[in-house]
This record gives sequence, C-alpha cells and structure tokens, in this order.
Amino acid sequence: MIRFLNQNKGFTLIEMVVAMGIFIVVIMITANSFEIILRNTAKFMKSEESNIEGVIALEILRHDLEQAGYGLPYTFQAVAPIYNEAGYAPANLLNDAPGGVPRAFASRNNLVAGDQGTTVASGGVFNFVAGADYLSIKGVSFGLNALSQRWSYATYSSSTTGSKPPRIWKSDNLQNGDRVIVIRRRFSDSTYANQLSYNTGTPAVYWAEFNASTGLPAGFSPLTPEENVYIYGVANVDLGMPFNRTDYFVGTPSDTTKIPSFCAAGSGILYKATVYHTSSNPGGKLNYLPLLDCIADMQVIYHWDLADSSGTIVTDQDSIGDGSVDTQSNADGSVVSGIASVADVQAVLANAAHIRTKLKKIEIHILAQDGQRDQNYTSPSSFPMGGSLGRIYTLTAAMANYHWKIYRINVIPKNLAANQ
Repeated sequence: MIRFLNQNKGFTLIEMVVAMGIFIVVIMITANSFEIILRNTAKFMKSEESNIEGVIALEILRHDLEQAGYGLPYTFQAVAPIYNEAGYAPANLLNDAPGGVPRAFASRNNLVAGDQGTTVASGGVFNFVAGADYLSIKGVSFGLNALSQRWSYATYSSSTTGSKPPRIWKSDNLQNGDRVIVIRRRFSDSTYANQLSYNTGTPAVYWAEFNASTGLPAGFSPLTPEENVYIYGVANVDLGMPFNRTDYFVGTPSDTTKIPSFCAAGSGILYKATVYHTSSNPGGKLNYLPLLDCIADMQVIYHWDLADSSGTIVTDQDSIGDGSVDTQSNADGSVVSGIASVADVQAVLANAAHIRTKLKKIEIHILAQDGQRDQNYTSPSSFPMGGSLGRIYTLTAAMANYHWKIYRINVIPKNLAANQ
C-alpha cells in the first residue's frame, strides 16, 4: 500500500518566535539608522544653509566695502551744506552731519551696555551684541534703488544755463526729475579735489533735479571750460544727506519671534542698515536688512599707510604715504600695531581726507554658528578675532555644543585715493 507523506507541515511556535525576534531586531536597527540619517541630514542641511547664507551675506558686505567713498565730496564751498544723518545711538555717533565732509568709513569698537537699544524705522528696539564692532560705510552707491547706481557728467557751456546737456548713455540713464548730487572735479599738482556743487544761498539744498535737455541749474554747473562736473543719482526723495549710508552691526530685535530658534543663546543677527533720507521729523531712522543669522561677534581691523619712505608720519591730510602698509588698528584706533601711535591713528579716523589718502585695506572678522546644536560635539572654548588688534572671543556654556567658524574678509577699497 502506498503511503502519502504530509506536505502541509507549517512552522513551529519556536521558529515563529525566533523569526519575529530577528525581524524586530532588523527593524530596530533600520529605524535607528534611519533616525541617524535624518538627524545627520538635518545637521548637514542646516550647515549648508548657513554656508549659502554666509556666501551671499559676505558678498554683499564685500561689495559695500569696495564701493566705500564712491561719489563722496572731498571739500565743500565756503558756505558748508546743512544735512542730516542717523538719528539714534549708536549710529548717530558716527555722523559727519550737519556740515562735515563725509568719511568713507566710521566705526565703533566693542559696543558696551551704553550703546544698547535704538529706535528703528518700524518703532521696535534692537539690542546690540556687546563686544562686537559697529561699521558705517558712506558713498552714493549704497541706496536700495536703481538710481544710486547711475551717473553722468556735464561739460562747460557759455550759455546762461552754465552747462551743456549731460552725457546720455545707451542704457541705465538718469531720468528727468531724478534727485542727484553734482561733484565738481578740479585738478591741481597732479591730484584732484572733488567739491560738492550747490547754490550757497540755500546750503540746505545741495541736490538738483536731473534734466537731460536743459543742463544743470545755477550753482551746479562747470565754472570754466577746463572743468567737468560729475552727476550721481542718490534717491528720489528729498535728500537728507548728499550721499547714501549703510551700517553693519550684530544685534537682536526685541521681537523674539524674529530670532531663529536654532541660534545659540547670546548670538545675534548680522544686519545691513541703510539710513533713510529725510529733511524733517522723524529723521534719521534706519531700514534694517538681516543678512546672516547666529552671529557671535564682528571685529573691524584697518590697515594704514601713514608714513613716507623715511618712516616719518605724513601729517598733510591730502598726501599719500610710500604706498605700503605700516600700521594696523582696531575699529576706533585705541589699539594699534606698527610705527604710528594711538593719537596718530585716531586723528586719521576723525578726518575724511586722511581716511581717503591713507587707508589701504579693511579686514572684517565674523564669528558665525555653523548648523544646529550637536549634543555629541564640544566646541573649542575661545576664538581669536583679529589677533591682538581684535579680541579673544570666549564662548559661554550655552554655546559649547555648536560648531563655530570665522569668516575673514580682506578688501581694498577701490574708490579711495590711497589705492588709485
């Protein structure tokens, strides 16, 4: 008799338990690996986001540093113009208004508690990160408008208008009615002096309205056949100052919802702030543009050419040294390295002409958080910010589990006579 074997035998309970145990272990390992991948991906993405923000922010800062002094007057006429700048601390401490020749750079070193808090355009309050520097840059090209990037020139005319119609380009022309300043360029002893043109009878009106067909009004036109005037667009409002101004600082807004939650406690935001043009109240407010989140510090270092080839300090404000850097200083000249003294550097920092003829390079150090908090990482406790001319930044305990990096920018300002 033929016997048939049972072919439908299943798994035993022990086999199923073992299989399920192995399956659960595999799932746990896979889930843990997936969690690690997600966590590391989030860290990587936040780090890359910081890098992208850093590239954009630093290029904006680099551009502004290179353009410092563009279109600024070197001198005024006998009756100085009356103008306004920033109206709130610490920005107003760097004003050259109401009648001073504007400096291409002005800065404050290591902001302290007395510098904290300023009313802004929106009515809020910013608290500046203590110990960081504050930098102001002046020139016509810093306006947040296309007009500030446009210019022209006009030559002498013997007609009653005083000038021939301004030069018209093929594109990006100044438009009729644009608010412009006019710079009279005069040459003497192989150098030139840019003088702001205006009607001295009304020194508060130091700007004109551009007109492509009729030329420039009286007081703004070339005075001799050898003279040209240069026309720079500023802003299409009643100008508060004969230039545009942008400031850089590290701060935190009073509205805490505007501070990223992933930033370490004690860090702030790098802001670019443009000073509003207005000749009436409320004047001098700033328009704040956040550039880079989670910034712990910013330090400014200047590189100067203050001496001639014999090592003698050049005291003539319009004279250039021997072409090489011989002195470095911090933002307010209270710490110097090289052949010049603190008094020498601080006198230069207070004088627009000295800055124009003796500043060779500006160096910016920015300490930035790189990515989110990392429980498994402990940062070095301190970072050198600008060497002996800056400071050693010491992290707080709340900053220890974050990655930090220092951005260093070295820029030669192209529009200063020291670099031409």
